[in-house]
Amino acid sequence: MAAQVKMICTSVFRNEDQDALQKAFRRKWMELLHQYDNRKNQERLR
Repeated sequence: MAAQVKMICTSVFRNEDQDALQKAFRRKWMELLHQYDNRKNQERLR
């Protein structure tokens, strides 16, 4: 049964390449900001 476990969470921050790490960090940060803005805009429309 343990062989059927599927990983859904992955860490983009486990990377020794600093450029790739910075890009991944910025991308995730921007995704969070977009989610926040979308929720804020939806609340305004209510």
